[in-house]
Amino acid sequence: MPFIKKLLILVTLAITITFTSIVSANNFKAIWGNDKSVSYIDPTSVKVILYNPPYYIIDIKQSIRNYVTNQYGVMTVRYFYNLNINTMEFRPMDLIMTSDSGKTWTSLYRYPPKQKEQSIIPHSSYWYVGNYAFYKAYKMYFTNDFKEEYGNKDLFEQNNLHAPIL
Repeated sequence: MPFIKKLLILVTLAITITFTSIVSANNFKAIWGNDKSVSYIDPTSVKVILYNPPYYIIDIKQSIRNYVTNQYGVMTVRYFYNLNINTMEFRPMDLIMTSDSGKTWTSLYRYPPKQKEQSIIPHSSYWYVGNYAFYKAYKMYFTNDFKEEYGNKDLFEQNNLHAPIL
């Protein structure tokens, strides 16, 4: 077998093993789900990028499992907060993805640094993750819905998590 082919197999295997260990790590917790996908986060991965009230930027590791396509991935997502106009936006920063639909493939993708932030739809997975990332950074939730529902308590420490987890 040619050297390049062996090297590619080893790199693919290493990425797959790394991805599997990341996804199965005990730090990931389910935060949102429906009949098509489930989102997980690593609460220990929260990293404040910008603290400049009323502007905040926070990174967090998020994993998504899509049951329709049999794909799953782990990515760093950057959340942008503006308290003046009460908006929250996000931008994926990188993605490791694999599939178990009969084909095994792995890719590492870095999103372009100038990619525009995306608006967050209320009650979507990004809405839950963005609120929780803000909570982990500042011990308070960003949106009024979360403040009313959870107060100043960690939503994972309560039994009334209303995210539609299956």
